Amino acid sequence: MLSAKNSGMFLFIVILCSTAGQFATEIYLPSMPAMASYFNVRMSVIQLTITTYAFGFAIGSFFSGYLSDKRGRLAILFPCVIIAFIGSLLCSVSTSVDLVLVSRLIQGLGLGGVGVVARSIIRDVSTNKMELAKFASILGSVSAIAIAFAPIIGGYIEKYLYWRVDFIFLLAFTAVLAWLSKYKLVETNPNRSNINLALMFKDYYEVLKNQEFLLYNCVSSLTLAGIISYQTVSSYLLQIQVGLAPDKFGFTSVAVTVALIMGGLFNGKVVERRGVDNMLRAGAVIYMLSGLLYVLGGLFNYMTVVSILFPMVLFTFAAGIIYPNASSGALSLFTDKAGTAASIYNCFQMLGAAVGSWIIAIIHHKTQLPLGVMFVFIAMSAMLIYYQLKFKRLKQIIVTTQ
Repeated sequence: MLSAKNSGMFLFIVILCSTAGQFATEIYLPSMPAMASYFNVRMSVIQLTITTYAFGFAIGSFFSGYLSDKRGRLAILFPCVIIAFIGSLLCSVSTSVDLVLVSRLIQGLGLGGVGVVARSIIRDVSTNKMELAKFASILGSVSAIAIAFAPIIGGYIEKYLYWRVDFIFLLAFTAVLAWLSKYKLVETNPNRSNINLALMFKDYYEVLKNQEFLLYNCVSSLTLAGIISYQTVSSYLLQIQVGLAPDKFGFTSVAVTVALIMGGLFNGKVVERRGVDNMLRAGAVIYMLSGLLYVLGGLFNYMTVVSILFPMVLFTFAAGIIYPNASSGALSLFTDKAGTAASIYNCFQMLGAAVGSWIIAIIHHKTQLPLGVMFVFIAMSAMLIYYQLKFKRLKQIIVTTQ
């Protein structure tokens, strides 16, 4: 296991698997206004392509982890990549917005499985909760660098080429990932067995009845809902309202990505001293500040690149803190059901993203005010979850000492 974790090729493939889902969302963000014009639909309809993708991702996540527990990580990873390849192909040749919506759903189905298997592999090679948190922080920081290039690439594609090239790029990306997962990745789950539907639903029930797991999963779902909501409206706010060119819009992702990296690195250095749950509280406080800045900007109709970008930089810095801690806190609760837990974890995350993107797409959002209200709600919910976890710890201590 350790030799696999320390392998450069192993890390490279896991990073590709971990980033594929977000890469598929962010690369075409600069092209969303052009897509709306091409299909002659409202911007909100194109924004729903993020919603259908997130919903497909959630469905793809739900069963792939259990299947990888039973049949092995590689046996599930490769078919999921092929499904994502088919979705990318359909996106690149779509002649109607309805077909784009369906194609994005298929793309999400495949990449949802890819993301779950990657998370399960990370759990396989981590020996304890703290190592899992540190490994997740490092992986998240490195992955963020790759994700930063997606909107930049998409911005130049939109400026100099054509929006369909975004999906052709994803087609090539998934083709490379399919080859690597088939021929270069080693199996990290040697404990394989036959699939039993009764036992499968029992495993899902065992994970779902764990309140601590659900609390960690909830805070990560809210976090992704915030990030995906920003991605859903960012091209409208920055390109249409502020007037940024597509290529310049692509570079705004750099600031967001740097913040995510810094949050992950900060967490990696501090988490061992402060503890996983206390880092969740710190992230919730920063979420609140980000939301309030958006609310103020929206109320006074103050829209500039800085007023839209800076609060999101704060939010993603906090996400860099919260993501690895929520993930390690949830997945460290299970050993023999790591894939099943990862499936549920990813599924709930993406359901949160789907709901968040859908809400923000259908709401009248000429300013950043709706985004601010959502971020304030996320901050309050995250803080409430922290206190619920703290109460559970206190209750466990009292029971133990009696």
